[in-house]
Amino acid sequence: LFFTDILQTYLMSVMPTGFYSPVMCTWYFMLFTGIGSDAGKCNMNRRAYLARLSLLLKNYMNKTGPVVIIEDDAEDQEILTEVFQKIKFPNKIIFFTDGQEALDFINQSDTLPFLILSDINMPKLNGFELRSKLKTDVELHIKCIPYLFFSTALTQKAVIDAYSMSVQGFFVKPNTMPELEKTIGIIMNYWKMCAAPNDFG
Repeated sequence: LFFTDILQTYLMSVMPTGFYSPVMCTWYFMLFTGIGSDAGKCNMNRRAYLARLSLLLKNYMNKTGPVVIIEDDAEDQEILTEVFQKIKFPNKIIFFTDGQEALDFINQSDTLPFLILSDINMPKLNGFELRSKLKTDVELHIKCIPYLFFSTALTQKAVIDAYSMSVQGFFVKPNTMPELEKTIGIIMNYWKMCAAPNDFG
């Protein structure tokens, strides 16, 4: 139970509101330690457990990781590239033209993205479908990669659907370069300033 208490305390401190529950805690404990739920049968070595927990902390919110942008319009990609060059954040920018490409990258890459900026209407896998897949994948979900919609497809239903899926933000693409630079700067600065477990070494 000692080990479960450690993980439970950690999860309570870092999970977004509405995400944490004791059941989820037990689920993640079983996933990352590889043991059953029967505490009487738990012979997990404390050092091995803490090593797994340390690995989990290191993989949570990678502020130096790449910014994944899912945008199928080539002109918008060029504009966003120019914006990121102007605001001078060191994060690498990686573009994908559809949600499936982005999902494949996130699943296969050893580098955790800093955040995901996603359009909504995309081929193969749209923004909502991609969010759903990331949210239901346990290993990806616990890493809590910030997922934000950045789109012109603004409707009340889209906004409601987005926040019901625990999207961390819904931003409308501005029409001018100064406003676009301002919006991207706000997004980047906000998530850079957010506290993360791996800030504590």
